[in-house]
Amino acid sequence: MLSGLGYGAPRWLVEALGQSWLPEMIHDLQGIPGFDHVRTYKNRVVISQPYEATEMIGKVLADLADRGILARLWGISPYFSGHTFSIVIWREQDAACAREIMEKMFKSFSEDKCEAPVHKEWV
Repeated sequence: MLSGLGYGAPRWLVEALGQSWLPEMIHDLQGIPGFDHVRTYKNRVVISQPYEATEMIGKVLADLADRGILARLWGISPYFSGHTFSIVIWREQDAACAREIMEKMFKSFSEDKCEAPVHKEWV
């Protein structure tokens, strides 16, 4: 859906999460809270599209923050909107790249011509 995204996580994130890097593997980080449908933008910014999160995601993100890795939990999901949310993860030196992919993600929603339902349609 978004150009420039590759499957799996980059080495810097795999190692920051305490996993062993195997170059021949696509690291999807399954089993780590908050990681599902992992893709990487320009090998620098990671986007995870989980369906749900438990309280354990806070520990994972806090551990990453202790290593200087930034994250944004975001209700926008370019892949399965309304069913998944996004976690965008990057290093400080990749902030411009993170803004770039988040703008691309948001653009598809800002151009959506669908109107929000009015209150009486909900009751």
